[in-house]
Amino acid sequence: MRFALPLLLAWSTLQSCGRGGATPDDGTPTWSGQVARLVHEHCAACHHPGEAAPFPLLEYEDVCRRAKQIGLVTRDRIMPPWLPDSSLRSYVGDRSLSREQVDLLQRWIEAGAPLGDASAAPAPPEFPQGWRLGPPDLVVRMPGAFRLQAEGRDVYRNFVLSRPLAPGSPARYVRAVEWRIDDRTVVHHAGLFVDRSGGSRALEAADPVPGYGGMSARPAQVPNGLFVGWAPGKQPRFPTRDLAWKLDDRTDLVVQLHMRPTGKVEEVSVTLGLYLAQEPPRETALGLRLLSFDIDIPPGEANYVVADEYALPVPVEVLGLYPHAHYLGRDLHGWAELPSGERVELIRIRRWDFNWQDEYELAEPIALPRGSVLRMEFVYDNSAENELNPASPPKHVRYGEQSDDEMAELLLIVVPAPDDLPVLWRDFAWKVHADAVARVERLAAEEPDAVRWQAQLGQLALKGRDYPEAIARYEWVLARRPGVAAPLANLGHAQLLAGRTEEAIASFRACLDLEPAHVAARAELGRCLVAQQELEAAQVELERALTDLPEFGPALLGLAELALARGDGRAAVAAYERVLRANPEESTALCSLGELVLAQGEQERAARLAQAALEAYPDESRAHRLLGLVLERDDPCAALAHLETARRLEPTNTAYEIVYRRVEALCGALEGE
Repeated sequence: MRFALPLLLAWSTLQSCGRGGATPDDGTPTWSGQVARLVHEHCAACHHPGEAAPFPLLEYEDVCRRAKQIGLVTRDRIMPPWLPDSSLRSYVGDRSLSREQVDLLQRWIEAGAPLGDASAAPAPPEFPQGWRLGPPDLVVRMPGAFRLQAEGRDVYRNFVLSRPLAPGSPARYVRAVEWRIDDRTVVHHAGLFVDRSGGSRALEAADPVPGYGGMSARPAQVPNGLFVGWAPGKQPRFPTRDLAWKLDDRTDLVVQLHMRPTGKVEEVSVTLGLYLAQEPPRETALGLRLLSFDIDIPPGEANYVVADEYALPVPVEVLGLYPHAHYLGRDLHGWAELPSGERVELIRIRRWDFNWQDEYELAEPIALPRGSVLRMEFVYDNSAENELNPASPPKHVRYGEQSDDEMAELLLIVVPAPDDLPVLWRDFAWKVHADAVARVERLAAEEPDAVRWQAQLGQLALKGRDYPEAIARYEWVLARRPGVAAPLANLGHAQLLAGRTEEAIASFRACLDLEPAHVAARAELGRCLVAQQELEAAQVELERALTDLPEFGPALLGLAELALARGDGRAAVAAYERVLRANPEESTALCSLGELVLAQGEQERAARLAQAALEAYPDESRAHRLLGLVLERDDPCAALAHLETARRLEPTNTAYEIVYRRVEALCGALEGE
């Protein structure tokens, strides 16, 4: 019989334990001979004072008194908590017991848990009270403790920490994080996210309770695709690869906590120790997330299967994996199929337990060639026989972010070659986009008259550069919401991007007739008028937009376009600089300003702007072309590499073909010398 975790931890079988006694001479295991080292290595990390486990397992008496319980949970592979099948793949920090180790414990317990030679027993491990990785370079705390109620459902909460860097500080790079959680018996697991948009702060400010709710930390994202988290038993360590992530003065750190009420009110607080790298990382990791939104599990279904796949456009190294499902997950499987047909196992969890989810770093990275297909298959059990099923009797369960919904995700941390990073970045972005479209189309099919799904499909069509589709979706919305300003603004934006400028102007003006304070529509109208060479009228609209909302990015971009239309390069530079003061990662402004200053002979500044654009968006083909132009004279082979990347990203764009051929010839001449 398999026990649910809360019941298991509440129950203990105590037996009397005596010290001393002769060491058995028949090969029976003893505490001093073999068992102490096993327990210290596999159990003590959680089972010591200050950790999440409810009792220590350090001394002989600690273990002997609970020997029967230990025998049960180790035999059934409930403890130590380790979900992946270690016979298929080796992982860093593997807490699992081998068959031989389980048998050793069983024989020791059956023999009455003999102590053996007390003088030969190894000393228990020491766990320092301070920072285990040494003094951190930066310490960041939650602004205040969160008061967790005594009773009720689990709580998922996201907290914005104080910004670690003062305004104007240079960017730093974080190579390791150590967690300090005041009460680890309350926190089930935790994750760290980053947000440079300010959106997380806005969500927290709008919530009367500290933090903001939900299992999703959006708009915050995992840093550089890396999962940075804490779970019981996880020990802090410095990474073996140079994958530090950027921390600048605009970065908000967001801590997500999964907390469980204990029967009394608890004060929960978290402190992070950040360990900084001396220089930017030499490698960049990406998180490739396989997932399925197609989850619709009827009650009683014990074998519900979802799957996903992704074909790699470039070779990668797989460094780690983070599988995720909720209570109904049973069998989680991830693997790769090579172009040769060979199958490479990545992870297999045959008995998933939501209570012990973790990320898993591979002991040896796995190299996968271009064309390999990453696959996942998750099986769910929504029957009454599933002891972890939160509903009794079972209920209908669909995709969702609450713990009584279900999810299916497998995050793979991969490292491509530097030249392949932009291609993988863009290609996977299209997969994410296709997944989102498929999900919203399914929701729209279920509610064919719902305006919100059509509006979302319009936004997705814009992101996918399918402007006719976006226009059709917004026209559908507008037909059902006449007299509403927002659909008109969205329609105008789609018409502008489609090159239908006169129609866009009409849509924006109709929007402003309904809602004169619609700043985005006014800014876009100004940009349309610039394109039509109606410069005085454009200036009026853009300045009014900035009066209503100073430093509004689209209006400032419009001012820069207006200045260029008038031949005033200095004013255009000033406008782009204003955009970047508000948003240093605005790629249009970075690339446009870079092109302007390069034309003025400022090569170093142009290079810095292009590199800033690529740091934010590695697939920004315009920035790659700009760097190609900057490096043409001094380093034509490096320039050629950037121009070739731009070609791979946009193979149909031939505008720079003459430049490409010229740089190719220069590089060839250098290589031939």
